[in-house]
Amino acid sequence: EADLVVIAPSNPYVSIDTILTLDGVREAVQSRPVVAVSPIVGGRAVKGPLASMIPALEGRKPCAGAVMAHYGTLVDLAVVELGDESTVRAVPVYGCRTVMADRDGRARLAREILDGAAERLQ
Repeated sequence: EADLVVIAPSNPYVSIDTILTLDGVREAVQSRPVVAVSPIVGGRAVKGPLASMIPALEGRKPCAGAVMAHYGTLVDLAVVELGDESTVRAVPVYGCRTVMADRDGRARLAREILDGAAERLQ
C-alpha cells in the first residue's frame, strides 16, 4: 500500500533480486512507482563486488546505467550520483549526491529521493 517504493543502493544481484524473487514481491513492487538508487558511483561500487559482477554477468561496464538496465521495467526513476546521469538511458534520471557518510547524509539522500520522485514522477 506504499505510495512509493525505493530500492536502496544495494547489489542488485545478491541483495535486491533475492528479495524480488519472493512470492508476490515483484508484483507488489511493480504496482507502485519505483525509484532505484544506484550503488555504482563513477564506475565503482560504493561497497562490495558489484563493479566486477556487472561485466561478468551482463557484459557491460559498471555504471548506474547497467544497474538500471538490469532492473528493466521495474524502475520508474533512477537516482544516481551527480555526473553519472548520462549512463542511464532506460528511465528518467535524477542526479544528486548519493554517497552517505553519516546520519545527516542518509537524511539528506532521503529528502533528495522524495524531491526527485515528486519532480519526475508526476
